[in-house]
Amino acid sequence: MSNGSTRSSNWRPGIGDPVHDLRRDRAGEFRGENGGLWYLRPHGGGIEWTAAPAEVRPARRDGAAGRDGGARRDGGARRA
Repeated sequence: MSNGSTRSSNWRPGIGDPVHDLRRDRAGEFRGENGGLWYLRPHGGGIEWTAAPAEVRPARRDGAAGRDGGARRDGGARRA
């Protein structure tokens, strides 16, 4: 996994690496790739969702924001 200080266009997390979906403002873990989309799931399990690779950044395992991760501690969806 990248250290988050720079993000090259070919960055790809490993299976289980913590990530942050910028569009949904959700933290999760990387599960795989299919058809140009990345499959993510909540930390600890749950329903997977897809995200475009350009909208995903590295995150720390504890869900706290990294330099460019911005992951939420609760891993939840944005509240209205």
